[in-house]
Amino acid sequence: MTEKDREERRKLYEEEKRERVFDPEGTWLLRWPWVAFDEEKSLVYCKVCQEYKDAADRSSSFFIGKELEGLRTNALVSHDESTKHKLCMRKQSFKENTSAIKPIKQY
Repeated sequence: MTEKDREERRKLYEEEKRERVFDPEGTWLLRWPWVAFDEEKSLVYCKVCQEYKDAADRSSSFFIGKELEGLRTNALVSHDESTKHKLCMRKQSFKENTSAIKPIKQY
């Protein structure tokens, strides 16, 4: 394949590529329930890391906000597997579990 052929394929891909749209009822939220979308800014971010800022990686693109355009699932997987994100998820889980515990009545 020549350089000219590659350039033509790239142009064709750019013209026909599927536009990425955030679907709040789609599979992303089933797989990554922490994903949130800011429609005004067209940014995807991690709502759990946003809630637990003290434990989050503040330099993470999912803390700051990642542009939807060009977003790949491997970026979501990478964030999901990151140490800081897992810590935030544990904090959220602990908060949810302890809020369900009812206090013991004192007599």
